[in-house]
Amino acid sequence: MWLALPITQVVAFIIALNEKHHAIGKGRFGMNDFIYTAPPTKLIFGENRQEEFLNEIKQVGGKVLLVMGGSSFQKNGYYDELIEAFDEQKIDYVDFKGVTAPLLSKVREGAALCRTEKIRCVIGIGGGTCMDVAKAVAFAALQEEDVLDFLTWKLSSEGRPCLPIGEIVILSILVDTFSSRRM
Repeated sequence: MWLALPITQVVAFIIALNEKHHAIGKGRFGMNDFIYTAPPTKLIFGENRQEEFLNEIKQVGGKVLLVMGGSSFQKNGYYDELIEAFDEQKIDYVDFKGVTAPLLSKVREGAALCRTEKIRCVIGIGGGTCMDVAKAVAFAALQEEDVLDFLTWKLSSEGRPCLPIGEIVILSILVDTFSSRRM
C-alpha cells in the first residue's frame, strides 16, 4: 500500500558522510557534490555537507525526531557525531530507535511520540525502512484519523498537512538469503 504524501509539505535533506566515514565523493565513485532544489524539496549530496544540513534543520525550528533502525548507526560513531553537531547548534531531538521493519505499530508509536514531544521535523536515518517509517510518521503525526485509513484509501491524504521530513542516507542493507543475515 502507498501513502501519497502531500508533496507541498515535504522537505528532504540527503547528505553523505564525511571522508572519515567513507563517504561517497568525487574521488571514490566519480560523483560531484551537489545541491538540488525544487521547492519544497532540497537535496544536499556530498562530503562534509553537515553544516548545510544543520542549517536546513534549524530553519524548520523546534524539536526533531530521529528515526533509527538497529545499532549500526551508533556502533560506527555516526550517532555521536550527529548528536554533537545537534548540541553545538542547539537543536533539540528525540530518539526513536528500533525501527527495523516498516510496521504500522511503529508508525503509530512514532506519531504519538511526535504529538507528545511537540516534534517539528522527522528525520529517517539509515536505509529504506527508517526513511519509509519517517515519512509515514511525519504524515500521521498531524492527522486526527488513524494512519491506516489513509494507507487503505478509506481517506485521501490530498491536502493534508505533514511535518517536514529529513533523510540521512548511510548505506544499503542487503540480506544473505542463505543465512538470513543482514549485511
